[in-house]
Amino acid sequence: MWREIDDTLTPKAKAQLKCEAFFLTHSKDLHETNVQWNAKGEEFLWNPDLQVPKKTAPDTLVYDYNYRRRELADFLTMLDRHLPYCPVRYSF
Repeated sequence: MWREIDDTLTPKAKAQLKCEAFFLTHSKDLHETNVQWNAKGEEFLWNPDLQVPKKTAPDTLVYDYNYRRRELADFLTMLDRHLPYCPVRYSF
């Protein structure tokens, strides 16, 4: 994917490129709906071992802070290696 992006973009596009990194929130109700719509895809989203209740909305699950920090660090390393001209403008 990294190489395809780099090979496809024009120099002008590369100069303007920015990305956002975010982790999805989830809930039991959304999980049940997603299982009906796309059970295989839901296997990647529903992971209670990595998700904790959101402080401001206990019915909503978010990824554990330490997990998010590690995954974001890995993403930033890969981004810098493959698309060093692409800053992250926002992450949460």
